[in-house]
Amino acid sequence: MQLTRHVQQLLSQIVSGSNIIINLSPPDRGDRFQENNKLTMKKILFAILCIGTLASCAREEVTTSHQVEIKFANAFVDVHGIRTKTADPTITSGSIDAFKVWGFMDQTGGLMFDGKVVSRDGNAWTYKDLQYWTPEHTYYFGALAPVENCNWTVTTDNANEYGLGVVSFTNVDGTEDLLYASTTVTTPDEETMLAEGMDPVKLTFSHLLSKVKFTFTNAFTTDNVTMTVSEIKMKVPKAATIDLAVENWWDNDDWKVNGTETTTLDFDDVPGILEITKSAASANQRLTFPAAKTATYEISFKVNLTMGDQPAMEINKTATLTGVAFNMGRSYNIKADITPENLGLLPIEFTVEVNEWIPENPFELTLNK
Repeated sequence: MQLTRHVQQLLSQIVSGSNIIINLSPPDRGDRFQENNKLTMKKILFAILCIGTLASCAREEVTTSHQVEIKFANAFVDVHGIRTKTADPTITSGSIDAFKVWGFMDQTGGLMFDGKVVSRDGNAWTYKDLQYWTPEHTYYFGALAPVENCNWTVTTDNANEYGLGVVSFTNVDGTEDLLYASTTVTTPDEETMLAEGMDPVKLTFSHLLSKVKFTFTNAFTTDNVTMTVSEIKMKVPKAATIDLAVENWWDNDDWKVNGTETTTLDFDDVPGILEITKSAASANQRLTFPAAKTATYEISFKVNLTMGDQPAMEINKTATLTGVAFNMGRSYNIKADITPENLGLLPIEFTVEVNEWIPENPFELTLNK
C-alpha cells in the first residue's frame, strides 16, 4: 500500500503522539483551496483508516505478547529400592541433562511436541521453537531419557491419554538407564491464564528397568580362610518392548522379551579380600528388564581361596537364579554365602582309636641277697 509523503508524515505524527494542527479555512485561497481542501480531507480520512488498521495490528501484537509459553520444570527422577556406593548407571534428578518429549492437545491429532529435545540450561530447561498454552484445553505429555547414544526407540501410533506408545529397548551391557515420565495439564480460562500465568510442566521420571547387584559373604568358620570373588556375570534377555499406552501400565510390569538372544552383564569383582563372616558388594550394579518369577538367569563368578598365607584353590562357580520377579523401578541385592559345601570342599575329619597294649614275654627278676 503506497502512501503520499504528506499522509506518511501525518501517520508518523499520530502514531508518535505528536500534536497535529489542521487549518481547513485560510481566508485567501478561494476555490482552488476548496478543491485542495477536499483532497486534503480525503487524505485525512484515508490516514485515519490506515491508523485504525495499524491500531488493530498493534492490538493483535499485544495479544500475542501475552501468550503463555510452555516451559518445563526441573526434572525429578523417582528412586525406589536400595541405594549403594557401588558403580551405578542410574540417571538421577541431579544427573539428567536432557529428555525427548511428546505432547498433544486434547486429541493425538493436536500434536505439538514430536520428540522435541529439552535440555538442562543451569536451573532451567529449554527447547527450540517455543510452543504456547491456549485456554481451556487439556494437554498430554510423555517423555523419555536419555537422549544421546541411547538404545531405545518409540512408536507413537497408538499414543493416547494413558501413555506414549510402544517403547523398544536393547540392553547392550546393563549400563544404560531408561526413564519415562507422563503428565496431564488442563489450562484455565483465558482471563485466569493471562493473569496468573502457567507453571512449567513438571515431569517425574520413573525407571522402566530393574537394577541388580550382588553381595557375597565369606561363610567359612575357620579363622585362617580368606577369599576373593571376581568376574561376576549374569546372562539376561537382550531386547524387549513395553506398551505405555495402556491403563495402569506401571502395575503391569509388562515387558515383552524379543527372541532368545541374551546379553552378559559384567558386575566386575568384589573389591578387597573377604575375611571370615565379612560381606561385600560387587563393584558394579547393572540394569535388566523386569520379569516374572518364571524367568531364569545364569550367573557365574570365580572364587580364590587362601588358607593362612598360602593360596589354596581357584574355582569357577555357576548358579541358576529362579523364582525371582524383577519389577520396574526396583533395585535388587542378590546375596550369596560362600561355604565349603557350595565350593565342593570336603572337611578334614578325624577318627580316633587307642591301640591296645601288646603283651611281651615276662622278665625274670633276680632279687638281691
